[in-house]
Amino acid sequence: AMQRGAKMPGGCRSKDQCGAYCQNPDHMEECLAFAEEAGFIPKEELERAKQFAKHMREGKTPGGCRNEEACEAYCFDGDHMEECMAFAEKNGLATKEEVEVFKKTGGKGPGGCRGRECETFCNKEENQETCFNWAKENGMMKQEDLQRMEEGKKQFKESLIQMPPEVADCLKSLVGEGMF
Repeated sequence: AMQRGAKMPGGCRSKDQCGAYCQNPDHMEECLAFAEEAGFIPKEELERAKQFAKHMREGKTPGGCRNEEACEAYCFDGDHMEECMAFAEKNGLATKEEVEVFKKTGGKGPGGCRGRECETFCNKEENQETCFNWAKENGMMKQEDLQRMEEGKKQFKESLIQMPPEVADCLKSLVGEGMF
């Protein structure tokens, strides 16, 4: 994007500077335009962000929150979950299925995480099985994806049987005993 002449939002020069600049709702449109130009955000997520920015400008967000952190703090307070989920579903920011999972889990993800902290939690290798199981138990995975993963796991186990024991033990230590 920069090679094509795009300018960093607000002239920021680091991830932290850009993050601070883009947290300000007055800069949201500029930041979203840059993210779109740079290809940082998938199209569907970008549309949701633009929709949310519109509501924020109009002062129509739950609790009048003005940035992601404030909205998460407001919405993850047990007293406001219903209001936030109704807002998200009505405005196309969450699907009916996502709302149902949110209600079912009380807004808590694997390991009790909430919001963006779930991404950090699930990106850690030691938590991936917990996250996979949580997604499976809460209907967050399509059945065909689940079947494909289970088949891959089965094939991997079968190939381990044919390997020399020292190679299989090495792989188990790398992947984790819990996978077998």
